[in-house]
Amino acid sequence: KGLFLRDSGRVTYIENDASGRERLSRTGKYYIDKSNVIHLTWDNGHEERATLTYDSSTRRAIIEYNGYTLYEDYDM
Repeated sequence: KGLFLRDSGRVTYIENDASGRERLSRTGKYYIDKSNVIHLTWDNGHEERATLTYDSSTRRAIIEYNGYTLYEDYDM
């Protein structure tokens, strides 16, 4: 699973099945509001939300999306 936020405002979400093959893939646009809510608008027009937090002890961005907790290493 992966939610990839690009600097350009584009987002890609990918899920793989148990064998590693891509099961689901979608692209769209996103923005992050002042409350650290990620607003996702997929290319099919469907809108969703995710939340963004930062854990300074592990230096990771934590994204809660679609029932999953996704981590991204963040190097400052």
